[in-house]
Amino acid sequence: MREYHLNRHLLETSSEELQREIRGAYANNGVTIEALAEMYGVTELRIRRMLRPQLERRLQERLDALPKAARAELLHVLMMPDPQRAERIGDFWSYPQSRTFAELLIDCEEDRTLRAVLIGMLRENYR
Repeated sequence: MREYHLNRHLLETSSEELQREIRGAYANNGVTIEALAEMYGVTELRIRRMLRPQLERRLQERLDALPKAARAELLHVLMMPDPQRAERIGDFWSYPQSRTFAELLIDCEEDRTLRAVLIGMLRENYR
């Protein structure tokens, strides 16, 4: 019944209204992208496109919170060839103080789009 209701809702809702609704659900309820895709019956890629401005703003805020040296190191590591990058991630992982940084790098390994976006944002900061 809920699936029928959501599909009917999608048919009756304009694309712009749907985008506003999805952005609101993401911003206010902390719903994951995966859950939104399932709820609205659209692909995660479509959800990511709808949320791109919000995601980029949140990412920029998090980058701005990092010290300048950490941002420089992040860009440096992201630009390394795969084998060296993997070794460097292992180095960060081996120290408890830098494990969060290693987790960010691991997320970038799992999501090439995130890696590309981060590289672009970090390069832009150094212009």
